[in-house]
Amino acid sequence: MLLTHDSRDGSSKLARLYNLRYSRSYLLVFNSRGAEISRHVLPRVLDASVYSLLEKAAVTWNQAQEYALTYDEATDGLGDRMRALASQLGSDDFRTRVAASQQLVAIGEPAYQFLQDFSPGNTESRYRVNEIIRGLEQLRKTVERQGFDHDIALLSDRSGDDPRAVRRLRSILPDGIPPTSATEWWKEHRQQFRWDATDQRYVRISKAER
Repeated sequence: MLLTHDSRDGSSKLARLYNLRYSRSYLLVFNSRGAEISRHVLPRVLDASVYSLLEKAAVTWNQAQEYALTYDEATDGLGDRMRALASQLGSDDFRTRVAASQQLVAIGEPAYQFLQDFSPGNTESRYRVNEIIRGLEQLRKTVERQGFDHDIALLSDRSGDDPRAVRRLRSILPDGIPPTSATEWWKEHRQQFRWDATDQRYVRISKAER
């Protein structure tokens, strides 16, 4: 059975391909590379609740893909903006606090790094900082588990209309490989390179590693 979900829309639209497999007790959800995304206990009678579970998992999946695109976010003026937003987390105005929280979450990885060293001014600010960090950590775990931050196919697909994907490709590809050639390069050389999580880029596999 196949369902789809739009990878560019965090709402519950169905448009990106998912592969579902049924066992006696579980609904297993796999991505296009064959990696298991999640599993859900099946009720005795299949109903809308199963699709609700899948829909929830798909939204998280898409949020993690979006988060991966923030790993090489342009930083010009971003520090000042994050400081201004963080200072609003303890505002007396509820709408101001909520808006600041949402914008920091949308900034993604740079905000996560920034908030690690931010000193909240009051209890409300401290609470919101901790909540933002906790939420972003969950997205980071999904990104790392699924490899979205170095998924050549995903980044190439998004590079046509998203400069964040282009920046990320430039950052992770070996020197001299243009982002526009990433897919072709990967098809031809994937057996010769591996992902280096420390250096955050693809490196050539040494003879000792083969």
